Amino acid sequence: DPNSDFYETNWTLPMLSPCGAQRPPETYESARANDPGPASLGHRSAAQGEWLSGRSPERRRFEQLGAAGPPTPQSRQLAESLSQHLGCGICQQLLNSLWEDLHRPTATNLRSKISEGCPRLVKEHLLRQGWTAFSGAPCDGGGKIAADGAAWCFVQDTMSEVIRRPEMAEHYDPAADSLMRACEDTIAFHMERVIVYLTNFHNGAPAKMRNEALMRSVCVEAACCE
Repeated sequence: DPNSDFYETNWTLPMLSPCGAQRPPETYESARANDPGPASLGHRSAAQGEWLSGRSPERRRFEQLGAAGPPTPQSRQLAESLSQHLGCGICQQLLNSLWEDLHRPTATNLRSKISEGCPRLVKEHLLRQGWTAFSGAPCDGGGKIAADGAAWCFVQDTMSEVIRRPEMAEHYDPAADSLMRACEDTIAFHMERVIVYLTNFHNGAPAKMRNEALMRSVCVEAACCE
């Protein structure tokens, strides 16, 4: 239980114990179980079959397939490695955006907002604002090496097509999925830790204003990003 990491020295000063619990890894159907079979008129790949059957965990996060096609072991490995390497930055930017939306930084307001779920929060506050995991020249020298051997970074592209076409945030892509996974591994799984930290240790920082230092601390100490 990720919420069992709390103990209290008194009624007003909750203390966070060190990070320990992690979100359980996702499970996937076997290739054999998802193969539509030789008589299928559609795609015969196990990945396509898993997606079409609705058993793919990514179907909970995206409504359609994008240019990358259905999730495969390779694309899942990439998304997982990106969520781990870029997770702190993703967590920080998402919390900053959520904090700006709050009228009052109360536990009730924070719990209500986070409980909307990572798919909705990431699409609204990150993907449709042009934030993404990116591999290319901007990451050279400062990126994180992911499972594909390339350097990746978490950046905002204000010219991204998704800003003009917000429906594209519903298209599955490993880079977009890495943002979802990072949210679920940090803010969602450790929601009560995040709420306790923000409501007790924000030192009077007002809501509706960005606070990079505060959100960085929350992500590392409460949301347990790596």
